[in-house]
Amino acid sequence: MASINSETKSSIFITGGNGSLGSAIALQIARFRPKKYHLILTARKITDPRTINVSSTLKTLNASFEFQTLDLSSLDSIRSFAATIRERVSRNDIPRFSAGGMVLSAAMNTLLKDTKTKDGWNEIYGINVLAQILLIRELLPVLNGGLVINIASAAHAMAAANYFSNETKTEIGGEHAEENLGLGDAMKRYGASKLWVIMASHALQRRLDAKPNNAIKIVSLDPGGMSGDSNLGLDHWVLNSLKVVLGFVRPVLGRLKKDAFNPPEVPAKAVADLFEMERGGLGGKYFVLDDEVESSGASLEVKSQEEAWGKICRDLEIEREV
Repeated sequence: MASINSETKSSIFITGGNGSLGSAIALQIARFRPKKYHLILTARKITDPRTINVSSTLKTLNASFEFQTLDLSSLDSIRSFAATIRERVSRNDIPRFSAGGMVLSAAMNTLLKDTKTKDGWNEIYGINVLAQILLIRELLPVLNGGLVINIASAAHAMAAANYFSNETKTEIGGEHAEENLGLGDAMKRYGASKLWVIMASHALQRRLDAKPNNAIKIVSLDPGGMSGDSNLGLDHWVLNSLKVVLGFVRPVLGRLKKDAFNPPEVPAKAVADLFEMERGGLGGKYFVLDDEVESSGASLEVKSQEEAWGKICRDLEIEREV
């Protein structure tokens, strides 16, 4: 699915482009920055109803966009996808990312304790951590001047910095019992995956900034609580009930804490607005919607950042330095 406008000046790549937040970001950019960006949206299946609906709306807005298949549970799929993007940029088939960048919106959560990616990693670590960092690393050659926005979560503050330190992959196809985690433990694991991407982003930003004339900036943005359907994959009666209650009290909550519970269009605007900001000092910043704040203390410890970065690089079999 593609509709490329030759007038666009730069590309923005959005994972989870058919999800509640990813699609809202795409529509926000298409509505309020027409002809400025070409949108490259990814989804695991581009034939599902969500993708078709988003594509239809983008076409009515005359947006320059395309949907591409990307399986974040396969590191080979990520490498192949990134190689194609690099090649297309070199041929000028799509605009460069210099005034645009990428939004890492796709993520997953589950109560299942030990589901695996196609490479044998626990799904939460494999998809929410390894896949995100590999995408950035593989696209660095075409990102100069671009902004990388990691979609974060307040849940990162629940987690210990060493949560995944002993994570190992297993042989594909082995038998294992489908044991469930409690909701609290599942949220801690999800939070740990968000924490590790924040820590790794700091470590990578240091390495990029050590290079002369680096113009790639990596930021994290917490979208807050969101209404609507979630594509994360976690279905629990407590969360579902909480969403119903929050829907009723949202007007009051919004006056007390603006990120408490919003439709996806609110954080989508905050994400889109980042692409219009002066980027010089953005590297390493953490935002809750449009407010710059500090992430958790654990996320800011350089030793923990370097330890997480080192393990991720070993697991991806890539060099620590860039």
